[in-house]
Amino acid sequence: MIKKIISLIVSCLVLVLGNAAYGSEYPNYGIWNDQLTPTEALGRFQWLEKCYNGLLIETWERMYGATIPRSQAEKISDLKNHWLYTQNGLRADAQYPTFGDFKHENPSQWQAGLSSQQGCKTIPQGYSMIGLLTSIDIRTYCPISSNGSRNLSIKSVRLGGYTNSSGATNYSKFSGHIMPVNRGDTLRLVLTEAQFHPRLKGTWHAFVDWNRNGILNDSDEMVISNIVAEADEVSINLVIPQDADTGYTRLRVTDDYAGGSDNPCVNIRYGEVEDHTLKIN
Repeated sequence: MIKKIISLIVSCLVLVLGNAAYGSEYPNYGIWNDQLTPTEALGRFQWLEKCYNGLLIETWERMYGATIPRSQAEKISDLKNHWLYTQNGLRADAQYPTFGDFKHENPSQWQAGLSSQQGCKTIPQGYSMIGLLTSIDIRTYCPISSNGSRNLSIKSVRLGGYTNSSGATNYSKFSGHIMPVNRGDTLRLVLTEAQFHPRLKGTWHAFVDWNRNGILNDSDEMVISNIVAEADEVSINLVIPQDADTGYTRLRVTDDYAGGSDNPCVNIRYGEVEDHTLKIN
C-alpha cells in the first residue's frame, strides 16, 4: 500500500514537468536553473527536513490524505527512501523538489538549500514546490569565487546556439541550463563582459573538464588563457575533442581585471566566475 502511495506522489509531482501546454504559454517554463548531483539532491532533502519539515509532511498528506496511519517521521522516511535511495545506496537518478511561481517559472532565481549545514531562508512570496527534478551524473568541482564584481562582471556566455545572460554576482552556477554539444563539433564561444568603466577590461580564462574526472586543469582543458577583452567581448572556436568523455561536465569561465589565474581553483580578485554544464554526446 505504501509503495503504491509513494509512486503516486512522484507521478503527481512530476506531471508538471511534462506539460507541453505550459511550455507554449510560458516561454520560461522549466528554466529553473536547479540541476543537482545525487549528493546535492540528498543535501536538498536534508535542508528541507531541517527548515521546512512541515512542507514535506504536507506534500505527503495532500497527495494521499491525512487519514493514512503513518507517523510524521515515517512520512518523511517514505519520501526520502523513494526519491533518493535504492537497496544499493544513493540513487544515480535521485529526485528532489524544485520551487517556482504560479507560472512554474523561477524569476527570482531562488534555490532551496543544498545541505543541512546551510542556514534556513525564506521561500519567495508566491513560490511553492512545483515538481521533482532528476539529478545528473556530474562531478563535484573545486570551489571558486571573486572578491567582488562591482566594477566588472560577466554579461553573457554564448556557445553555439546557447546563450546565458546574467547580472553581476561573485559566483554563479548555471547548472540547470544544459549546453548540448557533440564530439568533433566546432562551436563559437563568445564571452561578453559588463564594464562599469572603459578602462576596466577583464582578462578571461575558461576551462572544460573533457574527461569528466572532476578536475579542470588536466592537459588541454584550459581553452582560454589570459585573453583581454576587445571592447567588451572575446570569442574563440571551441573544438569538442573526439575522445571527450560523453555525459555531463563543467565549463568554468572567469573574468578578472586583476589578471585572473591559469589555476581554475584559485579565487579571482575583481570580476566574476560562472560555472556552466555541457552535455557531451
